[in-house]
Amino acid sequence: KTLPLRLLFQEEATSTAAPIYAGHFHKPQDLQVRGGRGSLTYLGSPYQISLAEAGQAKRLIVLDREQGYARFEDVPLDVGPRFHRAFGAADLDELRARVRAA
Repeated sequence: KTLPLRLLFQEEATSTAAPIYAGHFHKPQDLQVRGGRGSLTYLGSPYQISLAEAGQAKRLIVLDREQGYARFEDVPLDVGPRFHRAFGAADLDELRARVRAA
């Protein structure tokens, strides 16, 4: 079922405790729907898209269809570009060491 995002936060919109999964937002996050019935999970992007996502962990979510699409497992992802912030020479040395170790 597809609902406009603004409706998800209205108590009447979710009369079931079924989980809701949504995309678009880059940062993975879990929210409670107003009224405490069910949850809203933003899946997040599968890899870091920009410097604004530096340090963010990425994941896939495995759902169990036989259990009403309940969340079965979160699988950490380590693919795609990685962004890092450096604020001084010590940070650069640490980043160089990470790159060498990868």
